[in-house]
Amino acid sequence: MADKYSKPSARKRARDRAAAALTAERERATAIEQTLTALFISRDKTEPVIARAIQRRDDAITMAHTDYDRDTARSHAAHGKLLHRLRDLGLSMSELVDKTGFTLGEVRKLLRAPASDGESVDAPTDEPSYRDDAAASVGGTREPPDDSAGVSADAPASLVDREG
Repeated sequence: MADKYSKPSARKRARDRAAAALTAERERATAIEQTLTALFISRDKTEPVIARAIQRRDDAITMAHTDYDRDTARSHAAHGKLLHRLRDLGLSMSELVDKTGFTLGEVRKLLRAPASDGESVDAPTDEPSYRDDAAASVGGTREPPDDSAGVSADAPASLVDREG
């Protein structure tokens, strides 16, 4: 019987441990390879699904931006139209700010908003316009013209009602 601490038994134990370590490393390498293969197959299967989801998300974002831009443009046009009527009635910019609660920047932005297509605002339209474009551009005050004079057919467009 070989001594427990003899050279041949130590070598055999070392070989056995090395073989066990090599087997464990091979099993580990095989497990890594199988897991990576499963990962790459899964990724290849899910890439088109993710690409379609990304496209749907981008389309939804684009549609939401389009709807937002359209709705805010309509709103700004309607508000701008009403603010123009208040300006035509002789309110100054500071009076508009005070009476509406908007900031001066908001009032200016709304007054610059382009007219909306087909939008109607429920307000009287039979009153003449008192808007003076020159005074409006420098923020001056306007006085309504004398009602006894009336508005003639060849009056400037700025004095004729925008709606009528």
